[in-house]
Amino acid sequence: MKNKKVVLASLVTALIASTPVIADWSKAASLLGGDNNKTTQNGAIESQNAFLAQFVSSSKTITDAQLLAAKSLNLDEMAAKIEAERKAKDGQSVEQLKTAKETGSNLNSAIEKAMKDGVKLDADSKKLYLEALVQYSVGLVQTKSVVDSAPGFLSSAKDTISSASMTEKLSVTGKLEDGMYVAKEIPAYAKSLWDTSNLMISFAKSNDIEVPADATKALSGMSFN
Repeated sequence: MKNKKVVLASLVTALIASTPVIADWSKAASLLGGDNNKTTQNGAIESQNAFLAQFVSSSKTITDAQLLAAKSLNLDEMAAKIEAERKAKDGQSVEQLKTAKETGSNLNSAIEKAMKDGVKLDADSKKLYLEALVQYSVGLVQTKSVVDSAPGFLSSAKDTISSASMTEKLSVTGKLEDGMYVAKEIPAYAKSLWDTSNLMISFAKSNDIEVPADATKALSGMSFN
């Protein structure tokens, strides 16, 4: 058990350390040469691509955790749905966010019911659940990074749209709408993930599953109000 804790703690530390840090989008946009609308628009699209890639990466981590949690609770139907939607919507940031919200809500309900019913996990299920919790904590740290990047990207995108000519404004808005949608929705989504993480920890404790210190430490100090 001691070796397992060491391995899980190392996994948390390594994954958190690898979380990408996105540059100041507003500052990046200012270096593009604002007098050239075309250059500014291209720069905004490149920034959007980077921002959405950061979100998709964090979303994959959360989805992997949700899948493990569903399997640990023997929620075969939910696990199958998560797996199918993950394949169908791979790389589709807006659809991934919408699906993640629904999955998160369903998982919350399932964990709450399991706690209410006094469900006790067997040894194999405990192992899966612990893996899910560790993965979930890493995904939440990654999502917090996306939240921190969102205001700068959103400001840059709005400035780009404002500076576009009347004939280009609608087109530019359309090209940046996915990134703007994620940037606007990500704070509330992150808060829901935070709520789920607390619920998952409570259920772990009710099943005598010891949560690695690195996992709880990674989550401490975060604010999603």
